[in-house]
Amino acid sequence: MSRIVAFHGFMGVGSDFTPLSEGLGLSVYAPDLIGHGIFQSENPLDYTLEAQLSYWAQRLPDRCTLVGYSMGGRLALQFALRYPKRIERLILIGATPGLIDPKERAQRVLWDREQARLIRTWGVQRFYESWQEIPIIATQKTIETGIREVMIANRMTQSAEGLALSMEHFGTGVMPHCWGRLRNLVMPTLLMVGEVDLKYRGIAESMTDEIVVGTVDQAVISNAGHCAHLEGLEEAVEHLRNWLTVDVCRT
Repeated sequence: MSRIVAFHGFMGVGSDFTPLSEGLGLSVYAPDLIGHGIFQSENPLDYTLEAQLSYWAQRLPDRCTLVGYSMGGRLALQFALRYPKRIERLILIGATPGLIDPKERAQRVLWDREQARLIRTWGVQRFYESWQEIPIIATQKTIETGIREVMIANRMTQSAEGLALSMEHFGTGVMPHCWGRLRNLVMPTLLMVGEVDLKYRGIAESMTDEIVVGTVDQAVISNAGHCAHLEGLEEAVEHLRNWLTVDVCRT
């Protein structure tokens, strides 16, 4: 099986994928993305999509299985479209190809900038306390206590400036959408979403309609929200193990 690489979500770190890796019994290379954990830069240009694609193009192993959750899912999708021959399989968890409507994009840019301002003004702890009350994030309270405590501890050590720069220069508003390019995905692709994450279930359905038939599969995790792979860890592990096994057989 090819090397598995995993990109985490906003405010996360690579080790967020440890429970999934342990559940699968597979080694997963899960680095910190820029502005998170130990990967820090004060140069705004380092946070742009182009800069991040270039950075990881020099570091990811060829023919890997690329996993991306939320923010990391946006990056993983863009990477797979830019370098399709580098990716053997693509797994997107709660991910979106972006916003098409210019008004929605403009509104999201303003929202992202406001979040960046709050991070700098409040600091990481107060911002996280507010962030976790957002409905799409609030369901993470169902994650197993031991796992969630580690996640929270890691978030408390984040850099306020790194998070703010990530929000400003790599937020959904500033990233170009790639809806019209989904048909160019040539690798087996799995779209994983939580059952109660209605917004991203709808996005996954729309993505499925755009991706070539026979290339894409969906996995809906029971009673889970946006962070489906941890909110419904056991079921997510089962889905992933089965999908990876079936994919190996058919290739």
